[in-house]
Amino acid sequence: MSLTEFANLSHLQVLAFRDCDNMKFLFNETQQLSSLETLSVHSCGLLTLPGWIGGAVDTLETLLIYDLPNLKTLPECLTTMTRLKRIHISDCPQLLSLPSDLYRLTALEYLCIYGCPELYRKYEPLYGEYWLMIAHIQNTSIIEA
Repeated sequence: MSLTEFANLSHLQVLAFRDCDNMKFLFNETQQLSSLETLSVHSCGLLTLPGWIGGAVDTLETLLIYDLPNLKTLPECLTTMTRLKRIHISDCPQLLSLPSDLYRLTALEYLCIYGCPELYRKYEPLYGEYWLMIAHIQNTSIIEA
């Protein structure tokens, strides 16, 4: 599929990509996903997640990221997603940190980090250097793997 085939997705609520080994990006910066509530990206080896997610800033509630070996950062616009309730990040070994303004996500109820060694080191409950940045989140699970 080309980007033009994804041009009019204003009513899309759930989007999942799995095993897309050649995918380098999902959408361009101007893509409007104004109804997107859930995004799941699983095993897309080349994907790095730039600021494409900004098109769902007012609607995204669940972000699931699994097995993205090249993912190094999450987009800063993530911290402006006021409806975001759930983030699950698994098996992203190069992911170095979470956005610094994560405390702005007052609706965030669940954060799970699994198999991300740098994130575990930095956000380990009670001992990690940045634990206090996420300690306010009601349900956190940070597992080294």
